[in-house]
Amino acid sequence: IHSITTRLGALEALTLPPSPLSLAFAELISALDCHVTCEHDLADVDLFDVAYGNWVEEADAAQTDLHDVLARMTRLSATCNTDVPLRRMALIVAVLVREGTASAFRRYVARKPEFDAWLAVPGCGPVASRVRHMLAAADKRIALMARLMLYRRDGVDLGADLGAETRADPVPIAA
Repeated sequence: IHSITTRLGALEALTLPPSPLSLAFAELISALDCHVTCEHDLADVDLFDVAYGNWVEEADAAQTDLHDVLARMTRLSATCNTDVPLRRMALIVAVLVREGTASAFRRYVARKPEFDAWLAVPGCGPVASRVRHMLAAADKRIALMARLMLYRRDGVDLGADLGAETRADPVPIAA
């Protein structure tokens, strides 16, 4: 939904009325944006920069906020059919953040066709369309996270690998 007061590309919670899970998912997208931005900025700052400590604190605060949002989301249950794929995507993000390795992101990419079926949104109305948009936004944030130094701990640069075929180790995800 785009209006004069809505920033282009902004994600809004679903209407009619929004479920707690859809509100939390919009908050998750925002937390992911903040986390990615802070980690990206931290990677660009020189270790000997006077403000390096501030950048580290901001990145730590963004990561803590992301963990808090994920913890709240995992406690919420789906109240309607369109909440189910949002909850499942939140669980995928939680697993990727918890594992924090390039191999976890490679497994996600390898299993993405299976996840797409698991994340299918029922219906074809405006609410279902909005949920699809929110899921696509989360998937874009996952791709951005995969390029961060924080998630390359096993030494693999995912910049070139993100769209390539990789080995298909399962990522344990609970429904």
